Amino acid sequence: MTQTKAFFMNKTLKLWFLGGLAILAGRGWAVDQYVITGPSVVMVADSDVSISLEPREKGEPDATPHRVKFVGLPAGLTITPDNPADGSPVQGPTRFFLSFNATVTPGPFVLKVRKSDNARVLGQKAVNLERSVARFSLTPLARPFVGVVGQPFELQIIARDATGAVVTSFKGDVDLKAVSGDLDGGSVTGDKFEKGIATVTVRFLGGDPTAQFNRLSARARTIYSGQQEPATGQLDLAVRTAEPAP
Repeated sequence: MTQTKAFFMNKTLKLWFLGGLAILAGRGWAVDQYVITGPSVVMVADSDVSISLEPREKGEPDATPHRVKFVGLPAGLTITPDNPADGSPVQGPTRFFLSFNATVTPGPFVLKVRKSDNARVLGQKAVNLERSVARFSLTPLARPFVGVVGQPFELQIIARDATGAVVTSFKGDVDLKAVSGDLDGGSVTGDKFEKGIATVTVRFLGGDPTAQFNRLSARARTIYSGQQEPATGQLDLAVRTAEPAP
Protein backbone atom coordinates (compact mmCIF):
# COMPACT_ATOMS: atom_id res chain seq x y z
CA MET A 1 0.00 0.00 0.00
CA THR A 2 1.50 3.35 -0.98
CA GLN A 3 1.84 6.15 1.54
CA THR A 4 -0.58 8.32 -0.48
CA LYS A 5 -3.27 5.61 -0.49
CA ALA A 6 -2.81 4.98 3.22
CA PHE A 7 -3.09 8.70 3.91
CA PHE A 8 -6.43 8.98 2.11
CA MET A 9 -7.79 5.84 3.78
CA ASN A 10 -6.87 7.14 7.23
CA LYS A 11 -8.44 10.49 6.39
CA THR A 12 -11.65 8.78 5.24
CA LEU A 13 -11.86 6.70 8.44
CA LYS A 14 -11.39 9.83 10.54
CA LEU A 15 -14.19 11.58 8.67
CA TRP A 16 -16.52 8.62 9.20
CA PHE A 17 -15.64 8.54 12.91
CA LEU A 18 -16.13 12.27 13.37
CA GLY A 19 -19.37 12.11 11.41
CA GLY A 20 -20.66 9.36 13.70
CA LEU A 21 -19.80 11.43 16.75
CA ALA A 22 -21.58 14.40 15.28
CA ILE A 23 -24.70 12.33 14.71
CA LEU A 24 -24.62 11.06 18.30
CA ALA A 25 -23.95 14.54 19.66
CA GLY A 26 -26.83 15.92 17.66
CA ARG A 27 -29.26 13.25 18.87
CA GLY A 28 -30.71 15.63 21.47
CA TRP A 29 -31.72 18.06 18.77
CA ALA A 30 -33.62 15.42 16.83
CA VAL A 31 -36.80 15.28 18.97
CA ASP A 32 -39.59 16.09 16.52
CA GLN A 33 -42.77 15.25 18.44
CA TYR A 34 -44.32 14.94 21.90
CA VAL A 35 -46.99 12.44 22.87
CA ILE A 36 -49.19 13.38 25.83
CA THR A 37 -51.09 10.60 27.60
CA GLY A 38 -53.59 11.11 30.41
CA PRO A 39 -57.30 11.61 31.05
CA SER A 40 -59.38 13.25 28.32
CA VAL A 41 -62.06 14.38 30.79
CA VAL A 42 -61.13 16.09 34.07
CA MET A 43 -63.24 17.47 36.89
CA VAL A 44 -62.56 21.12 37.69
CA ALA A 45 -60.84 21.47 41.09
CA ASP A 46 -59.61 17.86 41.03
CA SER A 47 -56.16 17.85 42.64
CA ASP A 48 -55.06 14.36 41.63
CA VAL A 49 -54.56 14.57 37.85
CA SER A 50 -51.34 13.59 36.09
CA ILE A 51 -50.15 13.32 32.51
CA SER A 52 -47.14 11.67 30.89
CA LEU A 53 -45.08 13.51 28.29
CA GLU A 54 -43.02 11.34 25.93
CA PRO A 55 -40.48 12.89 23.51
CA ARG A 56 -40.15 11.07 20.19
CA GLU A 57 -37.98 11.18 17.11
CA LYS A 58 -39.50 9.77 13.93
CA GLY A 59 -42.06 7.91 16.02
CA GLU A 60 -39.50 6.32 18.35
CA PRO A 61 -38.94 7.23 22.03
CA ASP A 62 -36.09 9.70 22.59
CA ALA A 63 -34.51 9.88 26.07
CA THR A 64 -32.13 12.77 25.39
CA PRO A 65 -32.31 15.42 28.17
CA HIS A 66 -33.80 18.76 27.10
CA ARG A 67 -36.45 21.28 28.18
CA VAL A 68 -40.09 21.94 27.25
CA LYS A 69 -42.66 24.69 27.79
CA PHE A 70 -46.42 24.41 28.20
CA VAL A 71 -48.17 27.14 26.26
CA GLY A 72 -51.64 28.67 26.12
CA LEU A 73 -52.81 27.27 29.45
CA PRO A 74 -56.28 28.41 30.53
CA ALA A 75 -56.51 30.66 33.58
CA GLY A 76 -56.65 28.69 36.81
CA LEU A 77 -54.68 25.69 35.53
CA THR A 78 -51.28 25.00 37.09
CA ILE A 79 -48.76 22.40 35.91
CA THR A 80 -46.07 20.98 38.23
CA PRO A 81 -43.14 20.99 37.74
CA ASP A 82 -43.18 23.98 35.41
CA ASN A 83 -40.62 26.65 34.61
CA PRO A 84 -42.19 29.15 32.19
CA ALA A 85 -38.92 31.07 31.80
CA ASP A 86 -36.42 28.33 31.01
CA GLY A 87 -38.67 25.34 30.42
CA SER A 88 -39.13 22.15 32.41
CA PRO A 89 -36.51 19.36 32.11
CA VAL A 90 -37.56 16.09 30.48
CA GLN A 91 -35.64 12.90 29.79
CA GLY A 92 -37.76 10.22 28.23
CA PRO A 93 -41.32 9.81 29.56
CA THR A 94 -41.84 12.48 32.23
CA ARG A 95 -44.81 12.91 34.55
CA PHE A 96 -46.47 16.26 35.20
CA PHE A 97 -49.30 17.07 37.60
CA LEU A 98 -52.29 19.28 36.82
CA SER A 99 -54.20 21.26 39.44
CA PHE A 100 -57.19 23.56 39.02
CA ASN A 101 -58.77 26.30 41.08
CA ALA A 102 -62.30 27.72 41.10
CA THR A 103 -61.51 30.29 38.37
CA VAL A 104 -61.14 27.63 35.67
CA THR A 105 -63.91 27.78 33.08
CA PRO A 106 -65.46 24.37 32.37
CA GLY A 107 -65.37 23.20 28.76
CA PRO A 108 -62.90 21.88 26.20
CA PHE A 109 -59.34 23.12 25.77
CA VAL A 110 -56.15 21.90 24.10
CA LEU A 111 -53.15 21.16 26.31
CA LYS A 112 -50.08 22.19 24.31
CA VAL A 113 -46.36 21.67 24.87
CA ARG A 114 -43.35 22.73 22.78
CA LYS A 115 -39.60 22.27 22.82
CA SER A 116 -38.05 25.22 24.66
CA ASP A 117 -35.58 26.03 21.89
CA ASN A 118 -37.73 25.04 18.91
CA ALA A 119 -41.35 26.20 18.75
CA ARG A 120 -42.02 23.93 15.77
CA VAL A 121 -41.60 20.76 17.85
CA LEU A 122 -45.01 20.34 19.47
CA GLY A 123 -47.39 18.00 21.23
CA GLN A 124 -51.01 18.47 22.18
CA LYS A 125 -53.99 16.73 23.75
CA ALA A 126 -57.68 17.67 23.81
CA VAL A 127 -59.09 17.84 27.35
CA ASN A 128 -62.63 18.52 28.51
CA LEU A 129 -63.09 20.18 31.91
CA GLU A 130 -66.25 19.20 33.80
CA ARG A 131 -67.85 21.13 36.65
CA SER A 132 -67.13 19.87 40.15
CA VAL A 133 -69.41 17.35 41.83
CA ALA A 134 -72.14 19.16 43.77
CA ARG A 135 -74.54 16.39 44.79
CA PHE A 136 -75.29 12.68 44.52
CA SER A 137 -78.35 10.86 43.25
CA LEU A 138 -79.14 7.61 45.06
CA THR A 139 -81.31 4.97 43.37
CA PRO A 140 -81.96 1.32 44.31
CA LEU A 141 -81.77 -0.93 41.25
CA ALA A 142 -84.85 -2.93 42.28
CA ARG A 143 -88.03 -0.99 41.46
CA PRO A 144 -90.39 -0.66 43.21
CA PHE A 145 -88.18 -0.98 46.25
CA VAL A 146 -89.11 -2.20 49.71
CA GLY A 147 -86.10 -3.06 51.83
CA VAL A 148 -85.78 -5.45 54.70
CA VAL A 149 -83.35 -5.00 57.57
CA GLY A 150 -80.50 -7.48 57.21
CA GLN A 151 -81.05 -8.16 53.50
CA PRO A 152 -78.54 -6.70 50.99
CA PHE A 153 -79.63 -4.67 47.98
CA GLU A 154 -77.89 -2.91 45.09
CA LEU A 155 -77.68 0.86 45.08
CA GLN A 156 -76.59 3.21 42.30
CA ILE A 157 -74.73 6.41 43.22
CA ILE A 158 -74.50 9.11 40.54
CA ALA A 159 -72.18 12.12 40.86
CA ARG A 160 -73.80 15.29 39.51
CA ASP A 161 -72.74 18.91 39.10
CA ALA A 162 -74.78 21.97 40.06
CA THR A 163 -76.77 21.78 36.82
CA GLY A 164 -77.67 18.11 37.32
CA ALA A 165 -75.29 16.77 34.65
CA VAL A 166 -73.35 13.60 35.43
CA VAL A 167 -69.71 14.28 36.37
CA THR A 168 -68.19 11.44 34.36
CA SER A 169 -64.65 12.04 35.66
CA PHE A 170 -65.57 11.85 39.36
CA LYS A 171 -63.37 9.32 41.20
CA GLY A 172 -63.71 10.46 44.82
CA ASP A 173 -64.47 8.50 47.97
CA VAL A 174 -68.00 8.66 49.34
CA ASP A 175 -69.47 7.67 52.73
CA LEU A 176 -73.01 6.28 53.03
CA LYS A 177 -74.96 6.41 56.30
CA ALA A 178 -78.42 5.42 57.51
CA VAL A 179 -80.40 7.70 59.82
CA SER A 180 -81.62 4.65 61.80
CA GLY A 181 -79.18 1.91 62.73
CA ASP A 182 -75.91 0.94 61.12
CA LEU A 183 -75.21 0.31 57.44
CA ASP A 184 -73.05 -2.42 55.94
CA GLY A 185 -71.18 -1.38 52.77
CA GLY A 186 -71.21 2.34 53.54
CA SER A 187 -67.59 3.05 52.51
CA VAL A 188 -67.45 3.63 48.75
CA THR A 189 -63.98 4.15 47.27
CA GLY A 190 -63.36 6.22 44.17
CA ASP A 191 -62.36 3.24 42.04
CA LYS A 192 -65.99 2.05 42.19
CA PHE A 193 -67.05 4.98 40.00
CA GLU A 194 -67.16 4.46 36.24
CA LYS A 195 -68.15 7.50 34.19
CA GLY A 196 -69.50 9.10 37.35
CA ILE A 197 -71.67 6.16 38.45
CA ALA A 198 -71.02 3.56 41.16
CA THR A 199 -73.10 0.46 41.82
CA VAL A 200 -72.63 -0.95 45.31
CA THR A 201 -74.26 -3.51 47.58
CA VAL A 202 -75.45 -2.23 50.97
CA ARG A 203 -77.43 -3.66 53.87
CA PHE A 204 -79.39 -1.97 56.65
CA LEU A 205 -78.42 -3.48 60.01
CA GLY A 206 -81.16 -1.75 61.96
CA GLY A 207 -84.18 0.49 61.58
CA ASP A 208 -87.21 2.12 63.13
CA PRO A 209 -89.93 -0.53 63.53
CA THR A 210 -92.58 2.15 63.92
CA ALA A 211 -91.73 4.37 60.94
CA GLN A 212 -91.00 1.48 58.56
CA PHE A 213 -88.62 3.65 56.54
CA ASN A 214 -84.98 4.70 56.61
CA ARG A 215 -83.09 7.65 55.19
CA LEU A 216 -79.88 6.91 53.31
CA SER A 217 -77.37 9.76 52.94
CA ALA A 218 -74.18 10.13 50.88
CA ARG A 219 -71.31 12.53 51.58
CA ALA A 220 -68.09 13.09 49.64
CA ARG A 221 -64.93 12.86 51.74
CA THR A 222 -63.29 15.73 49.87
CA ILE A 223 -64.25 19.40 49.84
CA TYR A 224 -63.07 20.66 46.46
CA SER A 225 -61.76 24.13 45.66
CA GLY A 226 -64.57 26.68 45.64
CA GLN A 227 -66.87 24.60 47.87
CA GLN A 228 -67.96 25.41 51.42
CA GLU A 229 -69.28 21.91 52.09
CA PRO A 230 -68.73 18.51 50.45
CA ALA A 231 -71.22 17.15 47.94
CA THR A 232 -74.12 15.27 49.54
CA GLY A 233 -77.27 13.38 48.62
CA GLN A 234 -80.06 11.54 50.38
CA LEU A 235 -82.92 9.15 49.73
CA ASP A 236 -85.88 7.98 51.82
CA LEU A 237 -86.60 4.28 51.46
CA ALA A 238 -89.36 1.99 52.67
CA VAL A 239 -87.62 -0.50 54.93
CA ARG A 240 -89.25 -3.18 57.05
CA THR A 241 -87.53 -4.43 60.15
CA ALA A 242 -88.52 -8.02 59.30
CA GLU A 243 -90.28 -10.06 56.65
CA PRO A 244 -94.06 -10.21 57.25
CA ALA A 245 -95.37 -13.41 58.79
CA PRO A 246 -96.94 -15.88 56.30
